[in-house]
Amino acid sequence: MKKMNLKLSGLSFLALLAVSVCFTSCEKDAETLYEAPTSVADTDGLAEEETDLIATSVLQMSAEEGLTEEENNAKWERAVSDYMKSVEHDRLTNSFAFEVRTVTGTDPGDGTNAVVTLRLTVDTNTGRRNASGDMGNRFSLRNTGADDRELFIVSDIPFANCVGLRRGRVRLQGTDGWDLRRFEVRMRSNEQPGSLSGGSVNGFSSIIRAPGIFLDNNLPNNWDTFNTGAVGTGDICWN
Repeated sequence: MKKMNLKLSGLSFLALLAVSVCFTSCEKDAETLYEAPTSVADTDGLAEEETDLIATSVLQMSAEEGLTEEENNAKWERAVSDYMKSVEHDRLTNSFAFEVRTVTGTDPGDGTNAVVTLRLTVDTNTGRRNASGDMGNRFSLRNTGADDRELFIVSDIPFANCVGLRRGRVRLQGTDGWDLRRFEVRMRSNEQPGSLSGGSVNGFSSIIRAPGIFLDNNLPNNWDTFNTGAVGTGDICWN
């Protein structure tokens, strides 16, 4: 009888150990499942690769060494203003503009010459849309320590005159890695249709992130991705 009790005690201990291991494993699996998803579109009603708007990079500038951040900002704003004046009469009212700022790490090898693409998910008064395009490929962009700005224009939004930035995605192709320290997207009123000709434009929208992530791949045709999550704020409307 004592031997039987001993065996039962041993079996009870093994059962408790198995339950404990199961709980621990399940907790780790749950944590992994929670952290793993990186898609920014799988919960917002749009397929991962669905894109119906094209974003075109029309102006690029890298911050100039020796100038303060305020001076570089003013230089960029003048360049944007000059560009907007030059295309004011050619722009469609169902288009919108946004600017992107990226900051690259300062360590050797942090910069990249790889292909980099951008996708934004936006809410408009005619529904949710994805806008995608290639980021500028000027030689000075995304160098080590670079502070870069780009202006994008998206045209042909069906009957839309209100837009709000919701989330963004940056992708890098190939093995020339990139240390992306900051990623900022802004929509300003003076960049929207009719702003220079007396049209009514109101609001502001932005996505601000400081990922500090190194995008890289083991194979030249692979892609590495940074998703901002649903952090976009604000809306902007025009007549």
